[in-house]
Amino acid sequence: MNIYLDAYFDCNYGDDIFIKGITALFPMHRFYTILEHYPDRIIRWADEIPNLFLLPEKKLFMDKRFFDAYVCVGGDIFPDGGDFEKRKSYIRSVKANNGKVFFVGFSLFHEYGTKTKEDFQNMMKDADIIAPRDEESAAILRTILPDKEIVSMADLALSTEYFGESPKKERKNILGISVREPGNVSEEVLKNYILSINSAAAEYLKKDETNRVRLFGLSDGINSDRDIIAQITSEIEDGKRVEEVIYQGNIKDTVSLIEECELVIGTRFHAILTCIAKQIPFIPVSYEVKTDHLLKEISYDGTVYAFDDCAGLPDTVKEFTKGDLYGCDSESVRKYRDKSEPVLAGMKKLLDEVSGETVIKENPEGNEDVLELIYGADGATEVRRRKAEIDDLSAKNAECHRLIEEANEAQAAKFKEIEELNTKNAEYFALIEELNAKNAEFFKLIEDLNLQNAQLISQIEQLNIALEEEKMKNPAYRIKKKLESKSSKNE
Repeated sequence: MNIYLDAYFDCNYGDDIFIKGITALFPMHRFYTILEHYPDRIIRWADEIPNLFLLPEKKLFMDKRFFDAYVCVGGDIFPDGGDFEKRKSYIRSVKANNGKVFFVGFSLFHEYGTKTKEDFQNMMKDADIIAPRDEESAAILRTILPDKEIVSMADLALSTEYFGESPKKERKNILGISVREPGNVSEEVLKNYILSINSAAAEYLKKDETNRVRLFGLSDGINSDRDIIAQITSEIEDGKRVEEVIYQGNIKDTVSLIEECELVIGTRFHAILTCIAKQIPFIPVSYEVKTDHLLKEISYDGTVYAFDDCAGLPDTVKEFTKGDLYGCDSESVRKYRDKSEPVLAGMKKLLDEVSGETVIKENPEGNEDVLELIYGADGATEVRRRKAEIDDLSAKNAECHRLIEEANEAQAAKFKEIEELNTKNAEYFALIEELNAKNAEFFKLIEDLNLQNAQLISQIEQLNIALEEEKMKNPAYRIKKKLESKSSKNE
């Protein structure tokens, strides 16, 4: 099955979860996307997904009815006034091939112009499944497409391995702050937002000298969070206790770093969703209606700040104690999460039923004719060269992992030896302490004996003096002493 994947490739935490999530949910099918003019780092990241293949931008794929299905997934994939012509052409090609069309996991704004509503009607009139990620968006879409069956599902991230049930991670003394700079706010609003974030960070750092702040930039593409993080960091006094985390395609590591926080201020949508999934206390800062829609879906009853009015953030952080501010009803979260099951089951059923003819049914990497057809002679050579490089790097990585494991095992053995030596040292130190204690007793006894000897010698001297005085009282003894003295002189 050849599926065209229409998603947002731009080093964005939430969208990357969608891409890896949808391909992992349907591992038996092949997904394709066009990233011909994208940065190398985006292409390398996409290359690592086993069942996702990158194609050049050629009309050939529509003319030859290459795709059996079209899947459009993302958050803000339907801006008012957007250009949807390419999207329409892929949908027409898939439908001409008796294929299936799916729009899943997206959000809508409240207001759309006439042209955009017409685009929705043209794109979605033949769609097989339309499932936005909240009921508010579904209700808006039903007014535009009253004849279509439209259901709501949960955000697709909740159906992925990243947000599955897992043991609670130990929370550290870290305030996580996910920031964002919306493109539609004034300089004054942005300035006040940064001031509120800085003040909240300062309040948390003041609470305890072991407290730290972790700033998350969950997008590093066209709409990068780097600049706003730099502005915030430059204005925090105790910068040594502030850590910057810029997302670079490493989803699992990012989830793990968020899980370590005892409290998160979440501006980006998927920072909030991570907290909901992992039951981390959070304070949401809403910059678009999609955040409000999500919080309504899970019956959130905690504190919410608007992006243009979050001056109270420092006070909320100051009042926080462990266990506070989660604000989510677990049953409502479960019900929201479960809304995706029938949608994904319906997608699987329809994908398995597709019977349209396609250009190829084999894996394109194993079909030289297809490589030539798609990429041309030079392009096919480049594809094979890149695949060889990837295979070589994979082999080297495997060897590196093997060497690391061996080194870890050797290190573990050394640590065990060190622990045994430390145990013996501890025994020796205990014995030395006992001997020192006994020596101290002996030295004390010797000091006591020396003192007694000194006293006895003094008494003997006094007795000798007294005896000499008694003898001198005897006349005969005095005469003897005089004679002895004269004899001594004569000599």
